[in-house]
Amino acid sequence: MGKVAGFFGIGASFSSVSKARLKAALAERGGSGYKTTGINLPADTWELLNRCAFYLAKKFGARPSVSALLVDLVQRHRKELEKELGACQTT
Repeated sequence: MGKVAGFFGIGASFSSVSKARLKAALAERGGSGYKTTGINLPADTWELLNRCAFYLAKKFGARPSVSALLVDLVQRHRKELEKELGACQTT
């Protein structure tokens, strides 16, 4: 499937994602409780997330999880998001 910019880091290939890291992201998600929500995404964005989830599930022998991919993406960019939020609140 190649490289996906911004997914597991800018220009990271799927082969660089370790099984341990994926498990850690899932464990971290479970430790702080859950919120169930629905989000509206463009169809092509949803299809990309879904394809990636199935690819990683097949590669690592886990269940496909778009939620886990979104958690990982947010965790990778948490500082940027919090900085952006802080800038918005001061104006």
